[in-house]
This record gives sequence, C-alpha cells and structure tokens, in this order.
Amino acid sequence: MRRDTTRHQAPFLILLALATLAGCGDSGGGPDGGGGGTVPPPTRTPVGTTTGSPTSQNIGPAGGTLTAAGGAVSLTVPAGALAANTDISIQAVTPQAPGAIGSSWRLLPEGVQFSAPVTLTFRYDADMMNGSAPELSWIAYQEGSGAWRYVDEITLDKAAGTLSVATTHFSDWTLVQGLQLRPPHAEVEPGGSVELEVKNCMTAVEGPLYAYECVTFDFGDEDDLPSLPSRYNPQGTVDVSSWAVNGDAGGSGIYGLVFGAASPGTLGTAEYRAPSEAPEDRNPVAVSVDVRDGGNRRVATLVANILVRGSNPTIHVVGGVDTAFYPIAVLLGGDVTDKLEFDMVLKGDGSIDFVNVLNFASTYSNVRLPSGADFCNFTVDSPFEFGTFDEFHGGASSLDSSLVSFAGTTQFAASSYWVEDNEGNCIGPASYPAAQAGSIGSRFDFDRTLFDHVGAQVVVLGTNTDGLTLDGWAFSLRRTR
Repeated sequence: MRRDTTRHQAPFLILLALATLAGCGDSGGGPDGGGGGTVPPPTRTPVGTTTGSPTSQNIGPAGGTLTAAGGAVSLTVPAGALAANTDISIQAVTPQAPGAIGSSWRLLPEGVQFSAPVTLTFRYDADMMNGSAPELSWIAYQEGSGAWRYVDEITLDKAAGTLSVATTHFSDWTLVQGLQLRPPHAEVEPGGSVELEVKNCMTAVEGPLYAYECVTFDFGDEDDLPSLPSRYNPQGTVDVSSWAVNGDAGGSGIYGLVFGAASPGTLGTAEYRAPSEAPEDRNPVAVSVDVRDGGNRRVATLVANILVRGSNPTIHVVGGVDTAFYPIAVLLGGDVTDKLEFDMVLKGDGSIDFVNVLNFASTYSNVRLPSGADFCNFTVDSPFEFGTFDEFHGGASSLDSSLVSFAGTTQFAASSYWVEDNEGNCIGPASYPAAQAGSIGSRFDFDRTLFDHVGAQVVVLGTNTDGLTLDGWAFSLRRTR
C-alpha cells in the first residue's frame, strides 16, 4: 500500500526587513560570528550526556538497518555507502536542543565516511506532538559550536508516524518542534484561566535554520515579526481568528471559552477561561489554533490539552511479565507471559480506588522438562494461568509517594508423562497430580508528583512483598484524566 509522504524544503525565517538588515552593514551575527549584527546568535548548548547502553551493529558494503529504542530511531545504510565492515552505533543522550522532543541520539563512530547518504528516521506518537504538530516538527543536529542546525530537507510520513532525513555525517541528532503552543498541557480550577502563547524555536541566520530558545522575538514593530514555518510555503502565519475549544470556534459554556489576540511582538496569544463546573466528558479540553500558509491553506493545528479540575486524577496502568522456565505443571516449565490492566483513581485523602480491572489470559511457549529428566514425552492436560488478580490495595505511603499492592491466584496445570523402557519404547502415560492453585502477588511504589498533567507517563518495576526484590513485572503508568 502506498504511503502519502510530504517532502519539503525548510523555510527561511526573515527576522528583519531586508532594508533594516542592509542598513546594519555587519553580518557577524551568524552562528559562528562574533556578534555585531542585529540577528541574535542561535542557542548554543553543551553536548548531551549518554543514557543507557548503545545499540550497535556491524554493517558492511551490502548495507543494513540499525534500530534502537524499540523503533524510536533507526539508521538505514544503503548498499555501497561503506567500503568496509564498520561497527555502527546509536547512543541515547540527554536532549539539549531548544524544542527537543524525547531523547537525542548520538551516531557513532565520529568521522565515518559514507559514499552515499544514509537515512535517519525518527518515529513519533500523539503524546510527543503535544503543543505542536508533525507538520511543524523538524530534525536538527549539533554543530561543533554547540548550535543546533535544522536540516534543510526532511520527509514526513504521517501514515507511518515518521520523520526522516538523509545525511552523510554523524553527530548528535534530535527531533524538534519549531513552532509550539505553550503550555502544551495545563490544569485549571473551574472558573479559572490559562494564558496561552504560540512560540517559535527556530530562525534563519544568513540562510540556514537554527534552534533558538523557545521565546517570542520582540522587535517592537509588528512589520518586522518573523514569518512562520510551513511545509508548503515559506510564508506562514498563525490564524488568530481560529482559536477553538474542543472544535468549537471561540469555545462554549460547557467546555470553556478562548479569546485570541494578535499582540504586537508575539506570534499569537489567547486566554482560556474554564467553565464554572468541570465538564463531564472531553476533559481535558483541547484548545487549538490553526497555522496557515501563504495561500491561506491550513497546514497544521496546534493543540493544548487543559484539564478542568473537579474530578480526581486517573492513572491507567498496564502491567506485563515475561519469564523463562516458569513452572506450568509438575516438572514442566515454559516461557510465560501475562498482562494486567486497571485504572487508579487518586483520591484527595491519599486513598486509591481501583476500577476497570482486566486480567488477560497468560500464554506459554517452549514447554520443556528440566535438563536430565528421563522422560520421552509429556503433555499439559489442564488449563494453566500465571496470575489472576482480584485483590487491590493502595494509598499514600509518604508525602509524595503511593504504594500499590495486589494479589490473586496461580493455576498450575496437570500433566502426563511417558517413560522410555530398556528397548527404547515410550511407556505410559503416567498421570501426575491434578491441577493445583497457588497464590501470586506484586507491588510497586510511584511518585504522585510525576503526574502533574494528563499524558504524564512513567514505568515502574514490581517487587515481592519485601519491596526490594524484583519479581519480573513491569508497569506503565499514564495519567488519562
């Protein structure tokens, strides 16, 4: 199936009228200049700090693809790009660029020579685009000066959720948002208000696009404001007449009102005023504004998700376990996976309500006997279940932390065995005890302060009842309300 892609040239952002620039005489304000021009230098940052272990692969003249972080970033080397086998690595580093989305990535080894461009691909999801849009996201690399330079040409594949760039050099690379609605998420009491502003994290310095601190450039004259980036036309604008709440222009009494303005020195501002009572649905509310190109075509919509308080925060939990040679039946073991989902409603008194509990059937594979067992065949004769959880407990364990524990049952299967006699025949079957039930449990702690907004997400590891020994469970916690 063909995927629709958008290939674009990055726009030049004109910071001042050409006549103003010409009158300055000195163009030393570029990324490597020493100042003296009216254009401020781009933001320079230290290099990022490595996190975790690198992902490496030996790639030779035939080419290949290296993928890291479960597909978050990948590097494709075409055939003929390398003259000899080379160890290629992708290393996660702390994000430093203004407007960076997620981790930055260091491509190694430095100085490697490619005779043809390689393709660097970033995968994004909806959460990563909070406050911006795929159409307004870019890829940048860090120069030796510490400045972050946007790549002139990238490919957006919205069907696949990827942004890609071709390059012939290695550096620190990151996915970035050039145009953003700040704050991208917020919470407000009923009747309260939130100030919103569209900000720009990119501009041109003598041609190339560079990353800037995400602030509004105020040159004091509306005519000198920078043009906004657009995939399709170098001249773009924020449509200050398009502010909406949950798709309703100007908002409504149910979900709140938004008042947009075209303030001098800004790219667009608005005030969101929450309703007197928290909406029962579609809360967080989506406050949005459109970005249009020079032909007045909408090219992207910026969205801020604002929660109107009045209901207790809800955290959706997805737990999973994957363990090798877990007892399925007497003497029989196998590789077992299981999954659990539930919602935690955090109450004002520190207690937790558990709702929407889903126990999934466990699966097992590679069933086998322990090494050295004198059996020629075996079967699993009854259902097996790693864990069914039906007891949940939770509450505040300290000022900021909460402890969650849960318990249930394990169902071990019955089995049959065949024994090999002296003539090599399988004799049997011999039945072992019927299915047996056991108990199972897990627990985890989480920091409530990490969930200050809808969409906040962390991963925690489960432990035994001692609170110290890991038990193989991992839990993804994401605030949904």
